[in-house]
Amino acid sequence: MPCIYIRPADGAFGLFIPGSRYTLFRCMSPAGGKTAAQTIGTQHFIVGIAEIIRNLEDMVTARVVKSFRPIAAGDLLMPEIQTSDTFPLKPGNPNIEGTLIGPEEHLMLMGDGAIVFIDKGRADHVEVGQAYLLFREAMLAESIVSPPVTVGKILVLHTEETTSTAVITRAFVDIQRGERFRAVIGQSH
Repeated sequence: MPCIYIRPADGAFGLFIPGSRYTLFRCMSPAGGKTAAQTIGTQHFIVGIAEIIRNLEDMVTARVVKSFRPIAAGDLLMPEIQTSDTFPLKPGNPNIEGTLIGPEEHLMLMGDGAIVFIDKGRADHVEVGQAYLLFREAMLAESIVSPPVTVGKILVLHTEETTSTAVITRAFVDIQRGERFRAVIGQSH
């Protein structure tokens, strides 16, 4: 496993205990989303997991135990947060309609398996395991809008207060930022 060198912030040197694990990440500004006057938050772009090996005089060494994408100088660390790999599936909240903010990797088009962010969270009663339909409406003529057309499905993986992380479980077309979502009506999931 590759070895990395960590320069702890002032006063944090003693926090890096051999055997402890840390999530490696970089901060990114969210792509798209709410207007500039509204804050969506800062995206923590997870790049890997490292385990502390030893403390040296002025730095810490760690080995990369999982790499999800390239790890670069300047990436940050936070203690690893244990999450469950399984969760119960739940129907989406029928009172919610929202917008897909954008993909984790800031791509223009998305498809099956893409990790995305949505503009609803715990404050809106969004929960991990809920399924939602992605839909779009088209302008057919001046002031005439088409009925909603389902373009995909998402499953909520993680919630914050006002946003959530989801995975596209099915894309019937190329998915774009700004797609709308709502609960699956009349189906259990």
